[in-house]
Amino acid sequence: MKERAQREVDNRNLIREQERDYQAALEQDRAKWNARRDAERRAWEEREKILRKKRCLTEIRETLRAELKNELTVSGGETIRISVRFPSGARFDKIFGLDDSLEKLFKLVLVHEACLDDFSLVSSYPRVNLQCAPDWYREFSSVKENFGEIKTFRQAGLENSLVVLVRDNSA
Repeated sequence: MKERAQREVDNRNLIREQERDYQAALEQDRAKWNARRDAERRAWEEREKILRKKRCLTEIRETLRAELKNELTVSGGETIRISVRFPSGARFDKIFGLDDSLEKLFKLVLVHEACLDDFSLVSSYPRVNLQCAPDWYREFSSVKENFGEIKTFRQAGLENSLVVLVRDNSA
């Protein structure tokens, strides 16, 4: 009788211990599942954020394309010839007035079909970063520096023909 009672006590203890182990494993599984679900949600939100940015940049490009169609003539005065080269090998040449803003160059590059989403412009020689991105572009670029007011070609010291390279900031 005493043995039977001891076996029942041992069985109850074993069942409680197994139940505790089961609950602990269940909690670990729930924690892993919640962590995975949260990571998937964060990844989805990040993808959506990137897609929204791409859609917004596409809309901006379309708007700029329409604006630039009417604005591409150079008025009289001193000019500079700029040859723009993209990482893909695409290129275009354009003549600007020396008193045109470098932002005009930036916009022409941005609306080109070979243009990347995250880029900056660099003169080939002497190798100088051209500070021509408008403030609104900082939202789309990995370059977060604020360069202040955008200069004209003349103010930037660019008065001779120049090759400008489009640099992929995400590479």
